[in-house]
Order: sequence, then C-alpha cells, then structure tokens
Amino acid sequence: MGYTDTVSKAREVLAHKFWELLHDECRDGCVLGIGTGTTIEFMLSYGVRRGYVGLLRRCILFCSSIRSEMYLRKIGLKAASLTFVDDLDIYVDSADEVDDRKYMIKGGGGAMLREKVLCSLSRKKYFFVDFAKRSAMIGEKKFVPIEIEYVALPLLAKFLALHGYRYEVRNAKAKYGPIMTDNNNLIVDVYTGALRDPETFDREIASIPGVVTTGIFTPKHVTMIFVGYPDRLEIID
Repeated sequence: MGYTDTVSKAREVLAHKFWELLHDECRDGCVLGIGTGTTIEFMLSYGVRRGYVGLLRRCILFCSSIRSEMYLRKIGLKAASLTFVDDLDIYVDSADEVDDRKYMIKGGGGAMLREKVLCSLSRKKYFFVDFAKRSAMIGEKKFVPIEIEYVALPLLAKFLALHGYRYEVRNAKAKYGPIMTDNNNLIVDVYTGALRDPETFDREIASIPGVVTTGIFTPKHVTMIFVGYPDRLEIID
C-alpha cells in the first residue's frame, strides 16, 4: 500500500468516527461549527456517499470559511451567517500538525482567525487528523501561519529577522501576488522548527501591532484530537 493509499485509509477511519460522534451528540440537532480543509471535506463526502447528511439538516451550521460554506452548498446544506453566531455545542475541524501535548498548527487553508473564533465559542472542540500530521513537537513538519494587516509586515519582518526565523508571504497560485484571507489580510508563513514553548511564541507574535492571529492552537482550544491510522484510531485527550 502506497503512502497516498495509506492516508486515504486513515481518513476513512476518521470519517467513520466523525459521523459516529455526530450521531451520538447531534442526533436531535445541535449548533455545529465546521472547519476548513480537505480532511473536513473528505469526511463530509464520506457521509454523503452513505446517506448520513440528513443528520446535519437538523443542526444549525456555522462555517469557518467561504470555502466551507461553498462546499456545504454543493452537498445541499446551508450555513448560517457568522453575524449571528453566539455559542456552539460542537466544533469539528482538522489541523496541519498536532503533538501529544495538544498543541496544533492550523491555517494551511488560511482560515485560522474564524476557526479560532468558532472554536473558542464552542463547548466541545473535536479535531481529526491522519497519522502523518502527528509529531513530537509542533513546528517540526509545518510552518506557522500568521494573519496580519498589510501595514504590519515591516514590524513582523523585523521581529522574525531578530529571532532568526525564516518566513514567506504566502502567494496565490492562480493569480499574481499574495493570498488574501476571507478577512482581507495577508498570511505570513514562519518556519520555526520544533516549538518547545508554543504559547510564548504565540504571545510574542500576537503582541506586534497589526498581527491578527497566529495558526497556533493551544490545549484550551482542544477537547479531543482523533488521529487516524489505516487500521486504528488513537485519541489525544
């Protein structure tokens, strides 16, 4: 079995758990926050193929990005406007990298601000990742995305240079120039290496004027992380 097939099998394990969890906790309806990314879309697609999506019609759905809203429309569902979001029962999402300390890096899809908002408003926060996204310390495998206002770029660049961090402004692939988030901000991807103290790094970056948020999610943002393997499911809680 090749790497791609192995990851696909792991995602199927995650998708089965995803719908089992929603059936247990949202069978009578709930207020549900939905994250952004290919893993979330895979799990939703899995439910479409098996006829599970009717369960979500009993829920009030909020999405962390325009992309996720568009995907819900594609499968016949609609998300409520974030203008009306208050409290959520459950937030479900994936991540780009996780460690056993319950730290995560998110933002590969550029939606970390809205993801953090929905996550922080939710009573329970469940994350689903395949085994390839697990590491000893976050930062080993992935860069840390930082969402900033354009005018903050010089300040952030000075801070990163002072501390020896390499970074790139994230550029679009289908057009010239930088990617803009749903909030009309830039994304700067920072290559930190393994982060022994993610919360200190997060606080220092967040203190720079014009920084909106980072892609670092801390244990307070997590109820449980489900890690899928081709033949099993492991839980970080």
